[in-house]
Amino acid sequence: MDILRNRLKQAREEGGHTQAELAKALAVSVQTVCRWETGSVTPRLRQMQRICGYTGKPLYWFFAPDSILGCLTQDGSSKNLTAEIAAQCQRLNYDGVKRVKQYAEDMACIPKYSR
Repeated sequence: MDILRNRLKQAREEGGHTQAELAKALAVSVQTVCRWETGSVTPRLRQMQRICGYTGKPLYWFFAPDSILGCLTQDGSSKNLTAEIAAQCQRLNYDGVKRVKQYAEDMACIPKYSR
């Protein structure tokens, strides 16, 4: 996932943190952070929650394409986000739909996003 690995590095650098600092804060090895940023390993959902807390970025920011993020204003409110997501979902193939469903199920497990 190119988006995820690029956003992990971007969030870390925007916060002025090194890989070692992030690793220490998350109680993982520096090699693990390096693997996340190169895309050879994907962080688990629990790790992503901790990364979000450390960087101050919302979970969707790490996965959403630029076209989706472009629909958000600076304060995070949506302009036409629902329509953009619906349009992109219509373009998904069967595997893409399965990934979206799994992502939605993962998001539902996070208290902040479940009701």
